[in-house]
Amino acid sequence: MAQWLEGNEQKKAPSPNELKKQFNAIKYDQFPWMKDIHRDAHSQPFANLGKTVNQYVKSLKHHEEPHKPQFKKKGKSHDLNNRRKASMKVAKLHMRIAKIRSDFTHKTTTKLVSENQAIGIEDLNVSGMTKNHKLARALSDVGFGEFRRQIEYKAKLYDTTVVLADRFYPSSKKCSVCNDVLPKLELKTREWDCPKCGTHHDRDTNAARNLKRLATGTALPVASQPAMVGTSLRVSETLAMVGK
Repeated sequence: MAQWLEGNEQKKAPSPNELKKQFNAIKYDQFPWMKDIHRDAHSQPFANLGKTVNQYVKSLKHHEEPHKPQFKKKGKSHDLNNRRKASMKVAKLHMRIAKIRSDFTHKTTTKLVSENQAIGIEDLNVSGMTKNHKLARALSDVGFGEFRRQIEYKAKLYDTTVVLADRFYPSSKKCSVCNDVLPKLELKTREWDCPKCGTHHDRDTNAARNLKRLATGTALPVASQPAMVGTSLRVSETLAMVGK
C-alpha cells in the first residue's frame, strides 16, 4: 500500500499484480513464518488493493471525487470476511460448552457424595501434568480443581468421608490383588501384569480399586467387606465422563 501511494504521487504507481510479484519473490526469505499460512491469505491484500485502485481510477474517469486507497483501521474495516459475528458465535459456543461442563460437574459430584459413605480421590500434581502438551488441553477442560472443591464441600453436607491419597501414593503401580508395587510404570503403559501374582491389570481399574480400598479402610475400618461402600476417581475415568 505504501509503495503504491508513493508511486501514485510520482505518477508511476505500480499495479497490484506487480507489487504481488515483488512480494512473492522475497516473502519466504524475509517472512519465513508465512510458510505456515495458506497462500490465499498472502494474495488477498493485493486483491483488496486492486479493487480499491479500480474504484479510484473509475472515479477519476467520471470526474467524481476520488478516494485514494488507505490503510485499514484495525477494528473499523467493514469488509473483514463478518469478524464480529463470527466472534460472537464462537463466544456463544464456548459459553454453552462451559455451562454443559458445569452442569455435568454439579450433577456428578452430587451423585457421588449422596450415594457413597466414603470417596477416595488423588492429590494430583495438575500443574505438572499440564506441562505435557498431549494432556494439557484435556486436563484444563475437565477442571480438576473445581471437581475436587465440589466433592469436598458437598461431602460435608451429606456426611460423606473424603479420603485424600497423597500424590506419592502408588495407586497405579500397586497390585490391587497382592499389594506388590512395581518399581516403575510409564504413563503410556495402560495395561500390565503383576510379576508376583500374575494378575493382568487395566491401569485405571487397578488404581481405582486401590483408592477404594484406601478410602474404605481409612473411613470405615470396622465395617465388613460387603458393607464397605466407596468410590474412587481417576484421571482417565473423569476425562471419559466429560467426553460423553
